[in-house]
Amino acid sequence: MDSRLLTAQPHHRSGHAGVAARQPSEGEVLSAADLVIGYKGKPITQPLDFVLNQGELVCLVGINGAGKSTLLRTLAGMQRPLSGVARTGDMVPYHATPAERARRLSVVLTNRPDVALLTGYGLVALGRHPHTDWRGQITASDEVAIHSAIGAVSAEAYAGRPLSTLSDGQVQKLMIARALAQEAPLMLLDEPTAYLDLPRRVEIVQLLRRIAHEQQRAVLLTTHDLDLALRTADRLFLIADGSLETGAPEDLILSQAFERAFRSQGVAFDPATGSFCFGDPAVKIVTLVGEGHARDWTRRALERTGYRVIEEAPLRILIAETSAGTRWQLWQGEQCQEFDSIYALMQAMR
Repeated sequence: MDSRLLTAQPHHRSGHAGVAARQPSEGEVLSAADLVIGYKGKPITQPLDFVLNQGELVCLVGINGAGKSTLLRTLAGMQRPLSGVARTGDMVPYHATPAERARRLSVVLTNRPDVALLTGYGLVALGRHPHTDWRGQITASDEVAIHSAIGAVSAEAYAGRPLSTLSDGQVQKLMIARALAQEAPLMLLDEPTAYLDLPRRVEIVQLLRRIAHEQQRAVLLTTHDLDLALRTADRLFLIADGSLETGAPEDLILSQAFERAFRSQGVAFDPATGSFCFGDPAVKIVTLVGEGHARDWTRRALERTGYRVIEEAPLRILIAETSAGTRWQLWQGEQCQEFDSIYALMQAMR
């Protein structure tokens, strides 16, 4: 059995005790003890204690301004902590040289690199810089690492093309490949899916999850894509009100930490479905009879329109599958109207 499973707590709120008072466990890649982050001497968090283990994908989430990017920059050694310490092994990133940091951790930022004339292969080759001599000469072993990284992200077909000819999704894959070529045990990514469409966002996060599990890297990424984080992360780091709560996505939902962190006017998190509900509060009631996806999506449309679905209500919707396709019947007493789309049904119910 993995020794981490014997010691990990399923959910905890960070405080003063923790990392500093114990020996690092097997597989631990990153740790923080009494870490306070902020700018110009002004803290934006309480003291934080946490660990990140090899072989896990962790999503760092929170509302805008909670400190996600600041925490990531501090862990990467790009910004000084106000107090406390973060370590990767026995190295403190902020006090290490750039070369030392690059051998222990890799960083992928949101912005597209401004190196349009560089090819994809050339970009990935930059990841070998910490391992080359003072001349920066690429050796045969470096070539192996570069091709392996390109293969890991399935970018062989376009790695030889200039970056200026590639899509945002292709460039982001090559940025991840550059980080892989560093062969560092820790990967830190700031909003790696920010400018991508939905299929590419899913593809990138699934790729990072596979890298974490198959290559036993520790992968920490910030994201605003909460649904994707809930579906794919091994753990969440949730920053809220200056503190950090950690656990499996399901732990943070069951403890209501997720709901508390993202509660705002007009938006509510539904712990039953793991999704956010938008629109006006439900003020009308309806009974919905049906099965399968048609029922699920009809219920969603009703909730968006201000209806609450209950067992018995004067207003009833019956979903029927006919030879002509799905039909929606709206019953009020003995009166019935029939519709061939959810849109037409909702128009009648407004």
